[in-house]
Amino acid sequence: MLKIKIPIHNQSEIHYTFDILLTDLLGVEFTVEYSSNEASEIHLPNGKKILIKNSFFKRFKQPLSYLSAENIPTEINFLNSEYNELPNLAVLWGESTIENTPRQITIHADIVGSTFFMLSRWEEFVSTKRDQHARFPDAASLAVNQNFHQRPIVNEYAFLLKNVLSKLGYSITQKSSFKIIPTHDVDFFRKYNHFGDFMNSAGGDLWKRRSFS
Repeated sequence: MLKIKIPIHNQSEIHYTFDILLTDLLGVEFTVEYSSNEASEIHLPNGKKILIKNSFFKRFKQPLSYLSAENIPTEINFLNSEYNELPNLAVLWGESTIENTPRQITIHADIVGSTFFMLSRWEEFVSTKRDQHARFPDAASLAVNQNFHQRPIVNEYAFLLKNVLSKLGYSITQKSSFKIIPTHDVDFFRKYNHFGDFMNSAGGDLWKRRSFS
């Protein structure tokens, strides 16, 4: 089992993010320890280690103090490495580099902060931009503005981790499965709510549309 050491600040957010990246998407179980270090560390059973730099959360020592529109990035980087599933992986914080040594791989791209940003949607909470129905418009999102809205980047972060783990000798053989669940948005499940509705419709059929059927 993997052991992860995560920073003590914003530990709930970081723990949640690893739950998604490793357990939900890759099927990997892990234990957690809290550390005063600013980076997250993934320790493998063979003694090797992955270091993930923490460029976002390290700036916010107080709970939820990151919730401000000023903290949404205006520019991002794009990562290209041997561990990418696809080229030009969007990186919201940190550097777009990965450093290799025989026993440690350091990911300078903050894939933890980036994943939490995409999944939690705190961008929509802090933004004042709304459409005519008081909804956050997708055109105002960082993903659209930086042109990565058609990329499943959280899944790509997970597969990047999978490839890094494999490089260090930790293989993942999870088989993905899916099923289709059709849903239907029904606004009105009755044609007539009241007898008066029926009479109005019947009258229109008879006199206006000339249709007895």
